[in-house]
Amino acid sequence: MYTKTYALISTLMLSLISMQGFAKQTEIDPSLIAGEWMCTQEIKNNNVIIQSNDQYYENGTYFSDSKIQFGNDTKTIHTQMKTKSAWALDENQILVFSKTKLLKVDSDDKTYEKALEKEYEQYPNAEAKILELNKKKMRLEVTKPFKVLEPIECTRK
Repeated sequence: MYTKTYALISTLMLSLISMQGFAKQTEIDPSLIAGEWMCTQEIKNNNVIIQSNDQYYENGTYFSDSKIQFGNDTKTIHTQMKTKSAWALDENQILVFSKTKLLKVDSDDKTYEKALEKEYEQYPNAEAKILELNKKKMRLEVTKPFKVLEPIECTRK
């Protein structure tokens, strides 16, 4: 009985130690995020392509200069916008954007332009799960304010 209990405790301890080691291995180094990225997201079911130049500063400031194109065979809408946010990693290693400000928006469809302005007022915070990150590549999955299945693919500039 004593041997079985000891073996069980040893197994549990080894499991806990290995899980703690794993948690430390998966922590994301924020310095890998800091820098300038060229990003693309294609949302096929809505015929949307977003291309952006994103800058993550070590002080937690984020700037994005984006070009958005969407439409169908009869009409395509082109939009340019610039945003500023604070960025940080939360305790779950999720990339959190807060205090987002729409600095500029210019669209060839003024109704869409107004809708973007309202959306950024209504949802000033966003979150993205980091799917992949290294010195040259970053892949993100937007989870808030709306989950988007298609990842954002970024390469370091």
